Amino acid sequence: MPALVPYELTPRGTAWEFDFRVDHGGLQDLIAGRFGRTMLLTNRHDWSAAEVVAAYGQQQHVEHVFRGLQGAGLVGWGPAYHWTDSKLKVHAFYGMLGVSLLQYLHRKARAAWPELTLEGLCAELSQVQQFDLVYPGAEPGPAPRVTTVPSSQSLVQQRLV
Repeated sequence: MPALVPYELTPRGTAWEFDFRVDHGGLQDLIAGRFGRTMLLTNRHDWSAAEVVAAYGQQQHVEHVFRGLQGAGLVGWGPAYHWTDSKLKVHAFYGMLGVSLLQYLHRKARAAWPELTLEGLCAELSQVQQFDLVYPGAEPGPAPRVTTVPSSQSLVQQRLV
């Protein structure tokens, strides 16, 4: 930045005088050569460039999880109606536990349906239902008979179940 915006700071009595200028040629070089690009810095000197780029690409998964925690997503942080450290830690713990369980379930579900996203998994599973049908028995006779009947399921839902 000092090459792009050279400045001079000089004392003038009890105040300071600040003079600067913008190097417009340097600014155009910066725009043409650097802006719109991502520079990755790492302390993993033993990694190849491909490994650094792959690790950077995996960052989106972590960011997706935290966006889900912050909003009213699948496992939202939600409103925390408590203020003590211990209760907030428990609140954070069960939020992260929910995320971990959801990620585990998604990993297992991809064995049944590989192209299924996490949101798609939750949408499919939310539609799976079962009904308990109760057939009343005779008054002096046996207890009512209960039959469990699953709802109709798509092919994806059948493979997940």
